[in-house]
Amino acid sequence: MCKVFPRTLYGFMHVWYHNLNFSFILHFHDLISKIIFYFSTSIPTKKNIIELFTITQQEDKSTRANLQRFNKKMLNVKKLFEPIAIETLINGVYNYFLMGNVIYSLHGRNIVIVKQAIQDYIGMKKAILIK
Repeated sequence: MCKVFPRTLYGFMHVWYHNLNFSFILHFHDLISKIIFYFSTSIPTKKNIIELFTITQQEDKSTRANLQRFNKKMLNVKKLFEPIAIETLINGVYNYFLMGNVIYSLHGRNIVIVKQAIQDYIGMKKAILIK
């Protein structure tokens, strides 16, 4: 088992393992502790819901790009509270037509309905541009 283990490693783990000082490792448990200590800092952490307030649509970016950015950030939020997520999405939209005619009627709805309304608007806008 001890001779097979190093062969299962690759990438950074392989390099780290071969540079390890084995004089301080007496048991497999010691090795596991060192691995966890060294690599636990590279694990991405979930963001706080406050991160969503930083997502606003930039003037030179489309509503679609803003929604995609919001979706990516939303997936990384721990303990997502849907009403706050909806508010941050609504407040982050720069498009005044969309804000006035569609979104403000959606307060209190769920996030799926709000996102669908934005997607419908994007589709409608695309259809108008094609004509």
